[in-house]
Amino acid sequence: MTSPHFAVGDIADADDRVARSAFTLTFAPATNRFLHRYIAPVVHVRRRCPEHQVSAWPGADLCDRCADHVDAYLDRQFRRVRSALSSADRPPNREFASLLDFLASPEAKRIPVEHGQHALSTLASGKSDGPPWARRGYFQLVRGPVENVIADLWRREMPLRGASARPDRDLLTSKWAQKIIPDAGQREIVVKHVLGLRAPSSVSGSSSHTPELLRAGLDLLLRGNPEFYHGNVTGPQMMRRTVAEPGPELDHGSPMWTVPDSVLPPAVPHSQRERCRAAVREFLSGRQYSAKPARRFLADMCDVAYSRRNVELAISAKRLNPTGEVDLLGRIGCLAIEAGLDWLDDHLSAP
Repeated sequence: MTSPHFAVGDIADADDRVARSAFTLTFAPATNRFLHRYIAPVVHVRRRCPEHQVSAWPGADLCDRCADHVDAYLDRQFRRVRSALSSADRPPNREFASLLDFLASPEAKRIPVEHGQHALSTLASGKSDGPPWARRGYFQLVRGPVENVIADLWRREMPLRGASARPDRDLLTSKWAQKIIPDAGQREIVVKHVLGLRAPSSVSGSSSHTPELLRAGLDLLLRGNPEFYHGNVTGPQMMRRTVAEPGPELDHGSPMWTVPDSVLPPAVPHSQRERCRAAVREFLSGRQYSAKPARRFLADMCDVAYSRRNVELAISAKRLNPTGEVDLLGRIGCLAIEAGLDWLDDHLSAP
């Protein structure tokens, strides 16, 4: 018994099951490939899924947890397309409307999903060539709404890392925030900054005309609620580096810091925080980096986080890693956040 052959035009088929199969076969590989670079750093604090968790998902090596996020996104996009195709009203977005016209055309019925899959995956790999319909499909359904994907991902994942699912609500309506930052306008500025840190772009959402108010507001937040500050400001700042400034890979699926099997036997289950604390101890052991500069680097990071003194962390990292072959600030910074800055500060102060 042979498997059915679908065409790109089957996305507009009257049968919803046929349409979903065609849509998934056409768009899933490119979507997996594009979104993985944003999802993995938040879910795993590394740029790729751990090798032992990877499943055979089309287009990218995804673990089940990351794949669930991609599947949820694909489902939303599929329902968006089907709703628009069945509506009598033409979408105001001309590019999206043109894509719908193509999907309902006889030409789309002649394009096998394998050809559509290849065209979209080529665009996801960074190449600019491709038929007009594929470019519209890529920018409308794969890449275009990525800000919404990241915002939704942070809402789901960040509470697991000590961050708030809705920091805007906490800062604008909670009594503790009103007590720490009495000025409502200043709280608004801090909210924009915090939400901006969760966006995939490299630009914060705060206004460039109010840097003094922002700095003062963040300082009040750090002193008044350090746990909230580190979970919603310091942590996202470090995590953004894995997306915006990824640096070279050590190996496929390598974490921000490699934890040898001798430190954490893979057969023994450990929480993410326990793993990161063990990795910090390994970093400080002197087996791969000199122990004294490594300790100084993490101490500098704590001093900056707690506003005890101003340190240029990039210079501190350079002393430890002169060739710059590893993005230590991004890798170890993420690890320190995961381990818990309070724990790290106490650990470094212990005799």
